[in-house]
Amino acid sequence: MNFKLINCGFFDSKIAFGNIKESKERKVEYYELELFPTDGELSFVGNKKKAITHGTLLFAKPNEIRHSVFPFKAFYVRFEICTPEFAEILNNVETFNDASHMYKKILKCMHDIIDASRISNIDNPILECKMHKLIDELLIINSESNTNQKLYESCSEIIIDAINFINNHYHEKLSINSIAHFIHLSPIYFHGLFKRETGTTPYEYITKKRIDHAIILLETSDKKISTISSECGFSSQSYFSATFKKTFGCTPKEYRRAYCEKYIIYNPKKL
Repeated sequence: MNFKLINCGFFDSKIAFGNIKESKERKVEYYELELFPTDGELSFVGNKKKAITHGTLLFAKPNEIRHSVFPFKAFYVRFEICTPEFAEILNNVETFNDASHMYKKILKCMHDIIDASRISNIDNPILECKMHKLIDELLIINSESNTNQKLYESCSEIIIDAINFINNHYHEKLSINSIAHFIHLSPIYFHGLFKRETGTTPYEYITKKRIDHAIILLETSDKKISTISSECGFSSQSYFSATFKKTFGCTPKEYRRAYCEKYIIYNPKKL
């Protein structure tokens, strides 16, 4: 066995500490991996500090001193390393990495570990395999040295401009015409070019961006469904609910309820 899971779950500073603005300094006892789903305040580890943003991945090592400015939320996994070889590798991993481009993949790994920890003994081989997967992803992100994942390496510059435009404006009223106008193409030609180079239509890409952002808000905020619908760029709450149900087989409200029951852990003494 290379890794031993200590604990894992989801942490919300407001639930754990109320209106306290900053945590006390503490010495890290185990390896601590935290994924931040939303923007927050500041995290300090040793002489390093980082403004918390969506997709920030923190990796603190034993004996480091850390504290945080609240509020923030984080998925976390704490573990021991049982073999010197792995310790040597992981001790060279950067404290802060940008995992926004791999957010869903890292989150899936953490969810799998949380699920496995609840149905099996923490020394179970299943957990060992899932820990290896998470560590593999950490090493991949670290090797990229905070560079963005090149999702569309084969795309032309003009389609990359369109993708960036969508990424920055998907929460607004967005149309094929407005995107085509921005990159100086006709709507019909733009639609065909986007489909050929990305494998998806502009409409499908916009919808996915909106749904992805809605998932984050449903999982990490207490905002009303109508507010989430508006913030994600849907024209109405009914359209948002219908699109969401078509994608996941349940309404946004049902998804949030099931998610909270499954993943949120109130255990501030462990944090």
